[in-house]
Amino acid sequence: MFLQEPLGFGTFFLFSVLGTAILTVYLLPTILAAFAKEEKLPVIMMLNVCFGWTIIGYVAALALAGQEADPGPRHRVESPV
Repeated sequence: MFLQEPLGFGTFFLFSVLGTAILTVYLLPTILAAFAKEEKLPVIMMLNVCFGWTIIGYVAALALAGQEADPGPRHRVESPV
């Protein structure tokens, strides 16, 4: 039988940094929507968490998070001339 040595601090630190980086990239659409104070944050979050592991789900969540808010109806300004 082989005896395994316990993982050192360097290995633990490396896996912690890599895990945090991967989780941040995975949740990027949700993070962007939260910072932009999107109204659709719950929809983006559910789409990202449930379907973000697929490329289509991730791109859809990223597209929803990147959309600009609808400014509402545009009023036409008439020229005095």
